[in-house]
Amino acid sequence: MRTQTSNSYRVGKTVHLDHCSSLTLNSGTIAELVFSKNQSAVMHLMLLPLLQQLSIESRWQLWLTSKHKLSRHWLKSTGLPLDKMMQIQSPGEKPTLEAMNRALRTGNFSAVIGWVQTPPTNEQRKMLERAAEAGHGLGLILCTSVFGEPTARPTNSLKIPSSLYH
Repeated sequence: MRTQTSNSYRVGKTVHLDHCSSLTLNSGTIAELVFSKNQSAVMHLMLLPLLQQLSIESRWQLWLTSKHKLSRHWLKSTGLPLDKMMQIQSPGEKPTLEAMNRALRTGNFSAVIGWVQTPPTNEQRKMLERAAEAGHGLGLILCTSVFGEPTARPTNSLKIPSSLYH
């Protein structure tokens, strides 16, 4: 038997792309995407459908980066509306997260994407969650990481009891 799920992503709760606009309008949320430096293509494959769906909204999409610069050629090739995209380069990670907080609170952005080198602390994450709820937007934290290095927080993992297999 083959099961196929279309147009849905799991980010804490199930988000169906057909209803993604209403999700961000009704309740703000934060999502993190951690990937290794050699998996940036995978990140684009996961992120692009969500950004395309959010581009339907009249609000802007803001990219906040400290070390990365978005390629205009890449943006054009994605089909994302360039007239709704904005990129700001910040001098470091703390200013990037602070700018995400301010931008999410305004409610002017359907998505605020912050690209950082280390995952945010629990305190920073809670601050961003409150800001996303206040502005009814989606905060996406992109984090480049080398897998195998210890992280500041425990990883979430599903544990299936072995008795289910035997």
